[in-house]
This record gives sequence, structure tokens and C-alpha cells, in this order.
Amino acid sequence: MKYCSKCGNSLYDDMLFCQKCGTKVVKEGYDEIASDVRKLKNYNLVLDPEKITSKYLNSDGTRASDITEKQREMSEEVVVLIKKILSELENNKNDAMERDVYTYVLKYSKKMCDMAAVYLLNTAEFKEFFDLGVKLVNAGGIPARRGWEENIQYDFIYKVLGFNQIRYATKIAGTLQPDVIYNNLEYQKINIDLVESYVRATKAFWERFEGFHVPMDKKFYEELSDGYYNISEGVPQKEIEGFSGNLWSKMLDLASEGDRNSQFYREMEEREESISKERQKKDILIADKKYWDKYPLEHKEFIKKETELKNTEENSANTYKKILETEKIKAPYEESKRQLSSKKREIKSDMEKLHKKVFGKKKAEEEIASLEEEMKEIEITLVENEKRIQEHTETISARWKERGELESQKEEIEKEMHELRNKQ
Repeated sequence: MKYCSKCGNSLYDDMLFCQKCGTKVVKEGYDEIASDVRKLKNYNLVLDPEKITSKYLNSDGTRASDITEKQREMSEEVVVLIKKILSELENNKNDAMERDVYTYVLKYSKKMCDMAAVYLLNTAEFKEFFDLGVKLVNAGGIPARRGWEENIQYDFIYKVLGFNQIRYATKIAGTLQPDVIYNNLEYQKINIDLVESYVRATKAFWERFEGFHVPMDKKFYEELSDGYYNISEGVPQKEIEGFSGNLWSKMLDLASEGDRNSQFYREMEEREESISKERQKKDILIADKKYWDKYPLEHKEFIKKETELKNTEENSANTYKKILETEKIKAPYEESKRQLSSKKREIKSDMEKLHKKVFGKKKAEEEIASLEEEMKEIEITLVENEKRIQEHTETISARWKERGELESQKEEIEKEMHELRNKQ
């Protein structure tokens, strides 16, 4: 199958002109891409649990390792091939070919995740043994560790094959460009389905560990969480918010053995919070761009308001800074007033005592005269302090009023910006 270089219409190999738009068929470039796409679709990494059963795997000692190694080799070849196709499409733009590659890779990765869930939990052979083991552990019939060890012996290969389906689906889907998916609603919808399948497979993997009450290896958690963030990069956060529930929190508890103060737990939690914030920021930026493309005149006005808001915020901040500076200048005068008022009360008390003296009246009168002079100096200083305090209080009051007006202006500008950003 070939594609028209102008309109993307599919063409038979022997066609010389496009039946839809009449453009002459150019063989160079597109033929090679079409050949690579056909080669991509010939790969089969999805394992069939109806055929590859535990009995089939255990009947040959090397069969399981051969399948695992072959899957690894093929997944690497597929990744290289997809990268080659995408590189070729950059030089030979063709919307129909791009669509064919993106939709196929996303759907195929989803199929791998769906099969991973089957391998990890829902296979008939294993489920009976698994459920029996869980009942025995919960009933205290066997220790959790023993139940887990017996489960590993019985189902180690199935677990490896199931986990590899998730791993390789992540690597294959991860070769696609997130921004291309983000800007194409069709790709985005398929990617959302892929994320949902990935979460379902991851949950099945977690339930193996949780069911036997044993810790999950940290490397499993890291690889699964990395995979989730990789395959969901092309999807808005709001579209997949409810898919995981508290799955990642439960898995992190399991991987850190319930120690939320451990370095591993804190590092993972901080990393995930950082990624989430970056994704939300990206969603907002993209949503803003789409909105302003629709309302260019409002966008110009919005930019003006942004500048106005920034200046108002700076003026408000500077006014508050001046208030604090004036409070700092005013403080020593208030402290001096407090100390002098205390000293004044002491002098007054001393003078009252001296006035009551019966003996040594002359000396007492001399001391009273001295205290009266000191009292006059204190009064003068207190008046001066009060004057300075009043001046600074009035300045502070005026600046608080000024700041209040600026804050009101800020609220009004923000309201106007909100209206510009939310036109119906």
C-alpha cells in the first residue's frame, strides 16, 4: 500500500496518479516508509495465554528463556524501526502515514498491556493456585513468605512474561512524540485507552505482592511508575485523573515496606509531585494557547492587564515595605516613651516620699528640686517622642490606605483578566 504525497489517499502499488486529487505518484521516500510500516506490522510481541500455558512452558527447560529473550530482541528491533519511520516522516510529511503509525503503535501497546493483565492475574491455571495461597496465608495456615516462595516456583515465568509485556509496551509507545499525540484528539483518545490498560495491568502485578503480604522490589515500582509517566505524557492530566485511584500510593507503601519516612519513599513522593506539577503547568500553557488563538484581541488586552497587574503588585509590595520601614523607625520612639514614662512614675513616687519626710527636710527639698529638673527634661523628651510617634503613625496609616487601594485595584484587574480568559 502506498500513499499520495499531497492528500494522503491510499494507493495501490501500480498506480501512477492519485484517484482522489490527481497528483502524480512519487515513489522515492514514501515507498520505503510504507515498506517499513508493513515490516512493523509483521512483528508479534503479544503472547497468547491459550497457547503459551504453564504446561507448555514447563515441558521444555529452555522454552521460557527462549521466549523471553526473543521478546526482548524483537521489542528492541521494533523500537529502532518506529524511530526510523518517524524520522523518515519528518523528511517526507504524510498525514495518512503518520496516522497509520501512531494509531497502530498505540493500539498495539494497549493490546500488550491487556494481555499482561491476563498473564499477571487472570489465567485459569494460576488463579486457582493463587486464590488458594491467599486463603491459606490469610487464615494463618502458612506463613506469607512460604506462600510467596511457593507461588514464585509455580508462576515465576508467567510473572516475568506478564511484566515484560508491560515493559515492552511502554518502550514501544514511548517512541512516539508526546506533543504530536497531545495535539491530535484521535491519538489522544487511543492513548487514554492505553493508559487505562496500563493501570489495569499494573494493578494486577501489584495484587500478586499485596495478596501474599510481602514487599515489592523497589526496582519494580520505579520501572512501573516511570512507564506510567512516559506513556501518559501525551495526555492532559484531567483526562486520566481517576484511572489510578490510590494504586501508586499503595504500591509505594509496599515497595518501601510501609516506612513513609524512608529516603526511598520521600524521593519517590517528591519526584511524582514534581512531575504532576510540570504536567499541570504544561496543560495550562497548551489550553491558554488554544484559547488565545481563538480570541486574539482579548489576548492583547490580557497582556496589557498582566503588565498592569505586575506594576500594581510591585507598588503594593513597595508600599508594604515602606510601612515596615516606618514601623522600624517609629519603634525606638515608642520604646523611649515606655521607658521615660516608667522613669516618670518612679520619680513621682520618690518625690511623694520625700514630701512626707519629717526629718531632713532641707536635704529632702534639695532632692525634690533635682528630681523636678529631671522630670522637666523627661516631659520635654516625651513631648518630642509623642510628636515623632504621631507623625510616623499618620504616615503608616496613609500608606496602609494606599496599599488597600492598590489591593482593590489588583482585585479589579484580576477580575477583568478572568473575564477576558473565560469568554463564552
